[in-house]
This record gives sequence, C-alpha cells and structure tokens, in this order.
Amino acid sequence: MLLEARTDVGMQRDHNEDGILATAFTFREGEKAQQYFLAVLSDGMGGAAAGEVASALTIDTIVREVYLSLLEAHMNRDQNFVNLRRILYHAVERANERVYTAARENQSYYGMGATVIACLACQGRIFFSHVGDSRAYRFRDGELRQITEDHSFVNELMKEGRITAEEARNHPRKNVITRAIGSRPRVKVDSLTGLLHPGDLYLLCSDGLSGMIEDHEIQTALCKWQAGDCTLQQVAQDLIDRANRAGGADNISVDLMVVEELDLPSPLMDQIALDASRVLTWDEAAQLGIPDLGFVEVGGE
Repeated sequence: MLLEARTDVGMQRDHNEDGILATAFTFREGEKAQQYFLAVLSDGMGGAAAGEVASALTIDTIVREVYLSLLEAHMNRDQNFVNLRRILYHAVERANERVYTAARENQSYYGMGATVIACLACQGRIFFSHVGDSRAYRFRDGELRQITEDHSFVNELMKEGRITAEEARNHPRKNVITRAIGSRPRVKVDSLTGLLHPGDLYLLCSDGLSGMIEDHEIQTALCKWQAGDCTLQQVAQDLIDRANRAGGADNISVDLMVVEELDLPSPLMDQIALDASRVLTWDEAAQLGIPDLGFVEVGGE
C-alpha cells in the first residue's frame, strides 16, 4: 500500500492543531510475514496549545494501542485470528480516556478535545473508527464517495431536512461538532468495515479541506492522479493548495492510502459465507477472496 500524509497551517491560523500519521507494521514468524497499514488523522480544538495536545495524545494513544494489541495477538499461540475492528475501536476509546483525563488534570488544557478518523487495513479488508467531522473518502474508478458521516450540528439539521447541503456549507454553526474525543468520560465511536480493490485510494482529511472545497473539486484532483498526471505526493499538495486558495480558514490535513495488488488475498479457492463482523483465520485470510459487500456499519462493542 502506498502512503502519504501531509498537513498545512492554512492561511488564517498561526499554529497547526491537526495531527496526522500513516504507517505500516510488519510481524514475522519464520518465513511468514503479516503486514498492517494504519492511518490516523486528528483535528484538535481548545485554547492556547491545548488543541495540539489533544490531537497529539489522540494519535499517540491509537498508534501505541494498535501496535501493542497486534503484537500481543501475534505472541498469543492460542489465538488464530486478530479482530482488527475491535482493536481499532478500543484504541479510539482509550484515546478518549487519555484526553479527557489530561483535560481535567491540567487547568490549561481544560475544554480541549479532538476529532479522529482512523483506519486499519490488512489482507484485503479495511476498518474505520471515527469521532467528529474529520472524514474518510474512497476514490474508485474516477468516483469519490464519502464513507463516514459527520458528527456535526449542521449534519443533524440536514438529516432532519431543516437545511440543504448548500446551506450547511455556509451555516454560522457549521464548525460545531456533536461528538469529540475527550469531551466526556466515554464517547460513541462509529465503526465501518469494507473490502479493498486494487487501485482504490482512501483519503482521510480534516474539515480544513472538506470545509473549504467541495467534493467535486477533490474528485478532480484525484482524477489527475489517476490519469498519471501527478504523483501521490503532488496530489496531496494539490489538495492543500486548493483549500488555501479558497481561503485556508483552518489547518488542512490529508492522509492518502493507495491499494496495490500485493495488499489483497490470493484468488478465491473455496466459497464461504461471510458477514460484516466475521473475523478470518490466518489461513482463510491468505486463501480466500471475498465478495464486495460495500461499507457496512458494524457498531460498537
């Protein structure tokens, strides 16, 4: 999988409260190797430097929790599968606990919080957990699709039919979110799972991008990459430049993940029934192709 992570302070802020990460973990046992791809994006909020602290704590916690959980799973000889959805979900819950505790133990951090969008991919499957209005998109065959649903005030108004999407873009309370990491002792985390296809591009972004340019502009930029007119690094910068030209009212961050053939299981050998919550054994993951069920919300624990 090809990875690219890039962030920019924007045109109107004096510091950057976003945090981003895109990395891979590889666990080996003899000649066998299992690789996992993790991307996390967090948009911090709060007075002074508190937003930076919240996003940094969020990312640090998720990376540590995911890595240690994967390591423990691979060290456990009695466990023949890894529940990636549960690992990612609990990592986000743990991030919420850390940010909430830090905000109450240090007066200068009071009121801080963060959004988060995180994804973990392995053996042809991808799992998302998110809180807030940072987004995940999938770009496939020239079409852009928003995967996550914003936890925001204006999105609630749109769902109720009280405002249109165009009205939401210019609403005076468009930056008000209804869920945040660290605002309460516990947070409701949305979880999604889907299947990878060769050539898929996944975009994670803060509202510094999605709030400044419309989806069709994002799609146009990604089509240039798909046509071979720019590299992954260049399209990441192009997205940031577009948001800055539109005013750059907030910090702008993007995580990009491109699926390669090597990231997918080998061709289908035996047909099996599969639901959204099933976890494959290592042998199944290595041998089975899976029908594309689309993105399915699988709920919490």
